[in-house]
Amino acid sequence: MMGMDSPEEIVRAYFTWADSIGAPALNPVAQEGRIYALECKACHHQVRHSKGKGLKVRTEVCGRCGRPWDYEDCYVLRGNLQISRRPGSTEHRLSPWCDIGPVLMRLYDHREHRWPVRVFCARSLGNLSLREVADDAARVYQRAPFRWTKDRVAVLYERGRVLCADRFAKRKWLGDEWRLAN
Repeated sequence: MMGMDSPEEIVRAYFTWADSIGAPALNPVAQEGRIYALECKACHHQVRHSKGKGLKVRTEVCGRCGRPWDYEDCYVLRGNLQISRRPGSTEHRLSPWCDIGPVLMRLYDHREHRWPVRVFCARSLGNLSLREVADDAARVYQRAPFRWTKDRVAVLYERGRVLCADRFAKRKWLGDEWRLAN
């Protein structure tokens, strides 16, 4: 999985994997949780508080400056209590894909990035032209805050591609050839 050639290839491979795991009840993740940073990224304070009033989901914030506390989502795969070192074991084979999903979903649902990332994913998965994406999106997403045109889709696609590529490159999921060429 590591070192793929393009962000489109990673997106297609991830969704192919997600579709292949079978019945919806078959979830390779046994447990998920968060590992919080040791200190606030902004002011280096080391005490955090849980805040929920006025929010849909409780969140951890800095006890001094009130900024959201950095964390990393972590996942434990089923059967991972004792990790097999054999190449090709199920856990070893599935683990990279369990990392890609949360990265994609955070971008996919992010208020600022959702339209570019959704256009990028749709075009990558469907091998659609800019015009086809614009026409389909105009029918399905009539309440979008803009008009769906071929030019708009081109801009959104490129922004989504750059956002995904940046996240993938930081995690070293893109091959060096791609990073050097772009």
